[in-house]
Amino acid sequence: MTDKIKRMYNKIVTYSFRSKMIEVLNLNNYKGSWKKCSNEYLIRRLEEELEELKNAKNEEDIVKEAIDIANFAMMIWDNNF
Repeated sequence: MTDKIKRMYNKIVTYSFRSKMIEVLNLNNYKGSWKKCSNEYLIRRLEEELEELKNAKNEEDIVKEAIDIANFAMMIWDNNF
């Protein structure tokens, strides 16, 4: 794979992943802002999602939990940025 193709693939994958993250965040808007959550809470939730990923039984669950983990990591980053 050439460097140009790798860069293009990286853009496609990260765009798709980001789009799915946004979709899940929008589904959970009713819960309110993560800005009100402590780092400790968000880290605990991220760890819970990691356990769910470890126990995932199929590709659909693996994808769901990976997105959940990414969203909690983003929330932690955003609260400390």
